[in-house]
Amino acid sequence: MFLPSTVCADDLAISVYGNAMIPLAASAPFFNAGVMTEAGASYTLANGFGAEIDAVYSRSPLESGPTLALIGASLGGRYVRSLGTAFSLGATAGIGVYTSSIDGALPGSILEDAGGLGMSADAGLFFAFRVVPAFELSVEARYLKLFNLYDGLTAGLRVSYVIDATKSTRPRVEKTVRSGLEEATGVTLARVELESIFPVFYSYYNGNHFGELTLHNNEKKPVSNLRVSYFMQRYMDSPAILLDGAQLGAGQDTTIPVTGLFNDSILNITEGTLVVTEFTLSYTLDGKPHSTTIAKPLRILDRNSMSWFDDRCAAAYVTAKDPAVLNFSKNVVGAVAGRDAFTLDRGLQAAVAIHASLELYGMNYLVDPKSSYAAISGSKGAIDFLQFPRQTLEYRSGDCDDLSILYAALLEAAGVETAFITTPGHIFIAIAMDGDEATIRRLFSSAADFIYSNGKAWLPLEITERHGGFLKAWKLGASGWRENLAAGEARLHPVREAWTVFEPVAMPGSSSTVVPPRGAALDTRYDETMKAIVERELAPQESRLKLEIEKSQGSVKLRNSLGILYTRYGLYARAGEQFLAILKEKKYLPALINMGNVEFVGRDYAAARAYFAEAYGLHESNTGALVGLLLTSYELGDQAGVARYFQEIKKLDAALSERFAYALRAGSGEGRASATTDTRETVLWTE
Repeated sequence: MFLPSTVCADDLAISVYGNAMIPLAASAPFFNAGVMTEAGASYTLANGFGAEIDAVYSRSPLESGPTLALIGASLGGRYVRSLGTAFSLGATAGIGVYTSSIDGALPGSILEDAGGLGMSADAGLFFAFRVVPAFELSVEARYLKLFNLYDGLTAGLRVSYVIDATKSTRPRVEKTVRSGLEEATGVTLARVELESIFPVFYSYYNGNHFGELTLHNNEKKPVSNLRVSYFMQRYMDSPAILLDGAQLGAGQDTTIPVTGLFNDSILNITEGTLVVTEFTLSYTLDGKPHSTTIAKPLRILDRNSMSWFDDRCAAAYVTAKDPAVLNFSKNVVGAVAGRDAFTLDRGLQAAVAIHASLELYGMNYLVDPKSSYAAISGSKGAIDFLQFPRQTLEYRSGDCDDLSILYAALLEAAGVETAFITTPGHIFIAIAMDGDEATIRRLFSSAADFIYSNGKAWLPLEITERHGGFLKAWKLGASGWRENLAAGEARLHPVREAWTVFEPVAMPGSSSTVVPPRGAALDTRYDETMKAIVERELAPQESRLKLEIEKSQGSVKLRNSLGILYTRYGLYARAGEQFLAILKEKKYLPALINMGNVEFVGRDYAAARAYFAEAYGLHESNTGALVGLLLTSYELGDQAGVARYFQEIKKLDAALSERFAYALRAGSGEGRASATTDTRETVLWTE
């Protein structure tokens, strides 16, 4: 990741070439292989870049017998990279002019007057070996184009005389910058490579390097107790120890990574700034302590800057504990928590509520042309601008990455797990469902619109869809996931897992301008969406059961199943109609228990207890009846009843009884705190 700074002497070289010419493409049917000779000169700077000029003479036999003769000249650029002390690799490219003629054409033939002036272009690679300081051999291959005449490859050998190399007895080599280390004493910094710092990753840098140091021992003796630390005023509370108690042999190098713990004041940087960091080296030489401090510049970018070197790094912006985020999320999700469709799935309910609230809030999708995920995500070193969730709420707009971060933060603040979905040029989110894959496949006819990963079911949501409602955003998210997954280009990154690497950081300051939507408008939009989802999922199952009931001439068991189907979607009134209709005909045990459950969910505990008691009278060992009696005893304050029914359940199913152990502790604060948060999830529906 970090390349050493390099330096080499400027080179002026005079070269001669011998190449074979191989025609390609449209030239192949008309030309045979030919030969090319060249003479030229090149000048290469210390950084490896340079220029060259060449004179060319070539002969290429035609298939028809005559030979194409060509004289030309070209001017171009070159780049050379040393590979050790004697070898180097380079690239060249150039443009030029040529004049050509046909030798051996028959008098009066069409080829007699062929030839003339034209333009040329070439590009190639070479591998060079420094034989002695003044001479270099290289093997090279080029692509040559003579416009309107010839296309082909050239390959051959070049011999170069390097003028500057005669001034030194050492071969031309690329070497690490040592800032005069050949004359230095003690241990010195031979190389310092520091990346720009992203404030949002300040905790990440504590265990991950953002630079490298190379130390060199200039002495003819080893040093001991080598210690390296660095410190940055204002943004660090104490020096970071990079190396401690090490030894370094005479003339040896050692390279160490630069890591460190910054403090949160670094998040106050809103414009990139250049700061000074001090590296302190201490060691023992011949029993005497030595110490030196070296100052180096370091650039810190603004707090909204980051690069996509890891698709998970956006998790650092998911600040679910930001007061503005908590206030928005808790108010919205809490406002719809008690509505009828709640039991469909908690994750789905929260996702619908958050999506509806952001639509009412006026959140817009707005692409930043200078910093879009589509343009930047493919380049790991490019700098992107990401908004914290509070900023996106204040601005009421954001790019796909900003909106993904906002949704993730709001849902995580509500206790709902989220994930980022990344596809080429795009990022959106997935919401974890409460139910596992089996439950989701049972509840949803559109089970293919979910993602199943690591034992969880995830709902993909296209957050850039701002005006078509939740169902459209879900549909687009599901299709986006499937299409990219088929191409092997879709990835799911759970936010909570990403947090273990990229911890969320708190944006400084607070906000008083963010007021979440509540009241009738939110209730209406939420209810409409949930009703549409319920009807979409319920309708095919309801139709199938009703048809089976009709064919069976009113089967009690099937009508009871229809009632249970309604309860899965929170339609308790419709479920109660089915159970009561059955009970008017006969005392059917499952209908008694299920009607008791309906009354219990409606918080009419006395009526519920009556149904459970009647079911218990029919079958004293039925766990559904016993659980109902335990729960109603608990809600009515009958602790003796709780103890009695708990023991009866324990005899029948010890594992089941553990779910209701909290009821035995009703006399203490621990008892109620341990109870299930929603009583509708504790009842046992009986088929």
